[in-house]
Amino acid sequence: VDHIQGYLDLGQVDNAELAVTKFSRVEMGVGSGVDLFVDMEAMRSTYAGGLREPLVIYPGDLGKFFGDYLARDSFITFWSPEKGGKSFFLLDMAYRAMCQRRKVAYFQAGDLSEHQIKDRFLVRAARCPSRSTREDRQWPCQVRWPTSIISPNNEDEIAWVEQDAKTFTEPINSQEKWDEKIAKIIKKETNSDQSYFRLSCHPTKSISVLGIQSILQSWELHGFIPDVLIIDYADILYPVNKKEEKREQVKTTWEYLRQLSQKLHCLLVSASQVNAQSYMKRTLDRSNFSENHLKLAEVTGAIGINVVSEEKERGICRLNWIVRREGDYSSRKCIHVAQCLALSHPTVKSVFSVSRSREGRNE
Repeated sequence: VDHIQGYLDLGQVDNAELAVTKFSRVEMGVGSGVDLFVDMEAMRSTYAGGLREPLVIYPGDLGKFFGDYLARDSFITFWSPEKGGKSFFLLDMAYRAMCQRRKVAYFQAGDLSEHQIKDRFLVRAARCPSRSTREDRQWPCQVRWPTSIISPNNEDEIAWVEQDAKTFTEPINSQEKWDEKIAKIIKKETNSDQSYFRLSCHPTKSISVLGIQSILQSWELHGFIPDVLIIDYADILYPVNKKEEKREQVKTTWEYLRQLSQKLHCLLVSASQVNAQSYMKRTLDRSNFSENHLKLAEVTGAIGINVVSEEKERGICRLNWIVRREGDYSSRKCIHVAQCLALSHPTVKSVFSVSRSREGRNE
């Protein structure tokens, strides 16, 4: 505090701000060492506390795809080209975690405006669009909702989706007491009056990892410690050290993100944009990193969002593990996911290809 006040007295506002954002709590006992094979408590604590328990659970084949990798101390990223659906998947994970009574901190770092991200969350909760899907933007409108997804015969084919048309006569904010209705929906979903969700919105390149850490520390003083931390998205955060060369800035940011997931013992989920070569690929792999390949070293798992034009027309995408720190995986193996983005729902139905599933349909 004395250092900060001293900077302010000298008119050095930038140095005062840096002192605030670099502050971190004293970690008592960290690095003190343990005799693992003699200390019985140290051995037992390895598997205590539900460290491998998934913090976000998905239904059907998508649940098998994620397995127990959405657990504490994990750092997961979604990879896709721009406008490839990264924000929708981050929103989906935040919404599911909240409904499963996990405390969620969601930082919008500038990919969407505050109005846009709030709109998507409200549409997801209300299950009603805020704008018409018709080209002339008039009401009523129809939304295609996936009812089942049929598995392709191999990884090179495209899954088929069966859909029902839902008709909406007006946007959510035209309904009487629409805000109270949404509040009731969330209360019913969580089965609680407690708050499980915090949203913090910032313009592009206006907040760094250290700034996020500072906000989380202030929330912690009021009793809000997130189980799931979502940042949309890592590539557009303000650099920790703007004097570094750009690739080094990226490396430093991702190192601090990994550090943050370990300090908070939370699941940290973010996203990254891929390189230009990815536009010519059907399925992303580790060669499609952008800026710095050391991003792959920091994450515990990276998931590719793959969409070709025909899949986009059918309202589906494919997810694959680009890298994963534990367990066997193949970046060529994908899970097919049916979406309804008009209702902010990117994971309605899911199915593996026939080679990974005995059944050709997932209801």
